[in-house]
Amino acid sequence: MPDTLPLLILPHRRAPGTVQMALDASLLHWASVGPDRVVFRTYAWSRPTLSLGRAEPFPEGWDVDAIREDGVDVARRPTGGDAVLHATELTFAVAASLPGPWNVRPRGFADLVAEALARAFQEAGLAAERSVPAPRDANAGRARPGLHACFSRLAPGEFFGEIALIDDGTRMATITALTDLVCYGLTYWDFRPVVEANGVIGWKLLQRMAGMLREERNKQGR
Repeated sequence: MPDTLPLLILPHRRAPGTVQMALDASLLHWASVGPDRVVFRTYAWSRPTLSLGRAEPFPEGWDVDAIREDGVDVARRPTGGDAVLHATELTFAVAASLPGPWNVRPRGFADLVAEALARAFQEAGLAAERSVPAPRDANAGRARPGLHACFSRLAPGEFFGEIALIDDGTRMATITALTDLVCYGLTYWDFRPVVEANGVIGWKLLQRMAGMLREERNKQGR
């Protein structure tokens, strides 16, 4: 990350899960309206809380009465991923303008944050390294809370396979559906006239391709 950017560090706060998620959502909005904003904070949970990803179904599939009887609150995160049960751990949040000066997409920025935190722990004399999310088993049903990282599942509005729409090559992405769904596909010959007629779409696609290329170069340079 660039060293010249001001990093806003907020004081540690202990509060209910709904308050913490509201704060995270506010910081995410704050970062999204500026070109080069980044904020970091740590917090604790005043009560055990089940935080849900923004696309996590609820209450379908959950024993709501048991959750309530165990004194567990429920809150929804502004990020994606599976449900996570929080109790006594220290939690951190980072919000930043993307692609921003880092020229990366959300997953690339998450990698940078994970590596920075691992280095910080190592410099403090603690053993730390980036973990690799466990692969999903399509036949395993609902995963236990916290098993998969926030970015291991596509959120509403995300897509895949865009490279093949440009060069008409073999699609390389592997996506596993966890539920029944309706999937919309777009062919190379249908996509090209749309881009040629709409420069905004073409420019957005170029930005995405540039971000992917920069991320790959950054990985090779480390």
